[in-house]
Amino acid sequence: MIDISNLAIHIPGFIAMFCIIASIQMKTKEKYLYFQIIGAFSFGAYFLLLNGYTGVLTNLLLCIQALIALYFLKKNTDIPKWVMITLFSITVLFGFFIIDRWLDLLPLLVAVTTLIIYFQSKEKMIRYLSLILAIWIPYAIYYNAWFSLITSVFFLVSTLIAIYRYDLRKT
Repeated sequence: MIDISNLAIHIPGFIAMFCIIASIQMKTKEKYLYFQIIGAFSFGAYFLLLNGYTGVLTNLLLCIQALIALYFLKKNTDIPKWVMITLFSITVLFGFFIIDRWLDLLPLLVAVTTLIIYFQSKEKMIRYLSLILAIWIPYAIYYNAWFSLITSVFFLVSTLIAIYRYDLRKT
């Protein structure tokens, strides 16, 4: 018999997975960021239900970072360096409060890497930095966050294909 209450825990994870995977297919950076925000919020709820509190806080940071990136994108201005430094400092400071064991370092590294990615303009750099996001995989496995794991693997494979297509293949 299927335990419906356990199954319900994974609904936010499914929504998050859909949004993150859909974000990759968005034509504009604005739509990409909207889907990233919804995905991060949903993954935050997912990890809350799974008692992965570092995952909750990390996804909250990812929401804030994406909202700020979206704000400056809509203003059509570059993000000031002081904003980037402030966000980086807040992210690292959060780390001091949320790290309980070595596994908690992984989502924090994802938050720092994502912050760098959001403010990159060179696609090649974004692709190579995106490889680092695979470090989320052990955290997802530990918390049985299967939709997070699927999303991470899909994102990794997609990134590797893009690196091959755009950076390595000789045409």
